[in-house]
Amino acid sequence: MVRKAKKPPEQLYLVAKIDGVDVAYSASQNVGLEFRDAFDLNIKATIEKIPDKFKRHNGKSMTMSFGSQRSFDGNIVTGDPLKSHLAPIYLRGENRSLYAILPTDALLVLPQLISAGSVSHIAICFDPPHHGTGIIRDVNFISAAQSAEY
Repeated sequence: MVRKAKKPPEQLYLVAKIDGVDVAYSASQNVGLEFRDAFDLNIKATIEKIPDKFKRHNGKSMTMSFGSQRSFDGNIVTGDPLKSHLAPIYLRGENRSLYAILPTDALLVLPQLISAGSVSHIAICFDPPHHGTGIIRDVNFISAAQSAEY
């Protein structure tokens, strides 16, 4: 008997308006002169658009944390010890959050883009959550005008 291919899950979109940003940066150097730095960007946002099935989260606050870490040996960047990845999105009860490790270069410019008003929203594409947890497919930092397209 031939098995049918499983239908890919429907992609869902959530759009949230950025309310506030908190930034943390740290640097360290060990005895062998290996230099490391880490950058964290924490965003509070209000959900503006979400599929009807999850409308109870509309207008609610969401926490988004983005981090990066690099190490340098002399003048050479030895890479991101934490590989870039998108962790699951959580939409369960009063817990609305996500976490992602992003490339440092991309993450460093976001606070300036947000404070300048060029980026005011975040659009997240995710698979339908199972027990409140969904796999993130895309994270897009967008303008208010672009948010109307979702």
